[in-house]
Amino acid sequence: MKPLIVVTADVIDSRSHPEVADVLRRKMQQWMQPGLLTPFSLAVGDELQAVCEWSEALPALIRRLRWKCHPFQIRVGIGFGTVDDWRPDAASWEMNGSAFYHARDALEAISQSKQPLTRVGAGDEGFALALNTIYPLLDLLMSRWTFEQWEAIAAYEELQTYEKAAGRLGITRQNVQKRCYAASWDLVQATEERLGRLIVMHRPTYNAP
Repeated sequence: MKPLIVVTADVIDSRSHPEVADVLRRKMQQWMQPGLLTPFSLAVGDELQAVCEWSEALPALIRRLRWKCHPFQIRVGIGFGTVDDWRPDAASWEMNGSAFYHARDALEAISQSKQPLTRVGAGDEGFALALNTIYPLLDLLMSRWTFEQWEAIAAYEELQTYEKAAGRLGITRQNVQKRCYAASWDLVQATEERLGRLIVMHRPTYNAP
């Protein structure tokens, strides 16, 4: 068994989007990010799942997943635990372990919400409580971002300067900066970094429950 993280997400109000499966399958094809061990694969129509490293990259990965899924909004369940039969060449749906159970329980806990929430499940209740205290606030903040703010943050994060982001988006440097500022990007980025450190601090050196 190996300590790993499983991320399972579903689309809010997916019945109103008959095209959701085809769109997500296309968006996720060959999409890899730091921390991902398997690509996000689609199952059950509107549900995505991937296996991730137990690393500080997770919070940024969750945010980027939300942007990648745009215009759909998603609920996200994160399971910290183990994968019993980890195989790097297998799809996540072919594996098993406590990380999968925790991710499923976390997603089911928010399954009735119409808000793009994130929920954590883990064998360590104190660790889960800490993350589940922080994530609702982070989710609320990001749920208020406009498309233009998401777009500016994605470009700025990738290109690292307002000037380069402005060139890609075809707007002024000042507008990129204003959008990032209005979205409280500095606060979000700092919170993600602290969440990442908290996650690394709780990475087990033994087989997690």
